[in-house]
Amino acid sequence: MDSREEEIILSHLEDLAEKSDKLGRYIFSDFLAPEQVQEALSMPVVRNAPYLLWGGADSCERKLFCFGNAETTGCEPTFPIALIRVQPAMEKFAQQLSHRDFLGAVMNLGVKRQVVGDIFVSGNSAYIFFKEQIASFIIENLVKVKNTQVKCELLDINSAEGLEELMPKTQNAVYSSASERLDGIIAAVYKLSRGAAVELIKGGLVQINHRFSCDTAAVLKAGDLISVRGKGRFIYRGCLGQSKKGRLRIAAEMYVT
Repeated sequence: MDSREEEIILSHLEDLAEKSDKLGRYIFSDFLAPEQVQEALSMPVVRNAPYLLWGGADSCERKLFCFGNAETTGCEPTFPIALIRVQPAMEKFAQQLSHRDFLGAVMNLGVKRQVVGDIFVSGNSAYIFFKEQIASFIIENLVKVKNTQVKCELLDINSAEGLEELMPKTQNAVYSSASERLDGIIAAVYKLSRGAAVELIKGGLVQINHRFSCDTAAVLKAGDLISVRGKGRFIYRGCLGQSKKGRLRIAAEMYVT
């Protein structure tokens, strides 16, 4: 996405926040990538507005903004998100299908990326989140992925069988670090030397909240999502205190495969 398109999206979000405040009702955005969400939250008009973020399930990375609150509107919001399961019409004739294959098949229908949320693949089937307005079109027109004939089924987003098993799993752990600096925490979490951690960061292999960071001295705060290419990712959960030797006991929520 080029900078001009990014500016248009961010400007539109500002308009949605202001519109919600003016009309006193919930206003929803399209799906946004994680880096777009972070960029939007850097804008005062968006950050200071009452909002919720959701992508259809807790583990979804692509999310909608919902501007407004129950105090103003008098009700809780219902996000306009639909969940569709796409699976081979005949499994024995199915090709091996990937995330890219499912996304490509959807995009080939002329659907814009911003109305498509996360895609979770299980075998040759996929669970795909869409903006509600496009669900009927997808069910009627998505009949093939690569050369495999498929069928689509609209699921109850709150009780979809099998979806929970596809969600990323996490595991809590405690480590010892000299500080809350990015290089120190990466070294502690992945059992690396400080020098090796610095090389990863300066090599452009580390992201903080979906943004690349080459700042080895960046101080992390609780809730930061750290991604290290080739290593994995984790959520920094903060400092739990000091050991007798003066080192910090830091908590991390590790994504496990």
